[in-house]
Amino acid sequence: MKKLKIIIITLLNCINIYLLYSTVGYLILAIKTPKITGDTPTTFMGMYIMSITFGAIFLILMSLTVFLAIKFFRPKKVKDLQSPKNHES
Repeated sequence: MKKLKIIIITLLNCINIYLLYSTVGYLILAIKTPKITGDTPTTFMGMYIMSITFGAIFLILMSLTVFLAIKFFRPKKVKDLQSPKNHES
C-alpha cells in the first residue's frame, strides 16, 4: 500500500511539473511572439488564456499533492504507555 501512495504522489508531481512548464511556456510565447511577428498582442490572447488555465490547474493539483502527502506520510500516533491513565490502581 505504501508503494501505491508513493506512486500516486510521484505521478501528481510529474503532472505538476508539466503544468508549470506549460504555464511559463505559454506566457513567454504570448509575450514574445507579437514582437517577433509584428502582429497585435490581441491575436495571441489564447496563449494568455492557456497560461492562466494551466496555472490554475497547477495550483489546484499542487495543493492536492501537498494534502495527500501530509495525509499519507504523517507519522502514526503512538499511545503513551507511561501515562498515569494506562496504569491500573
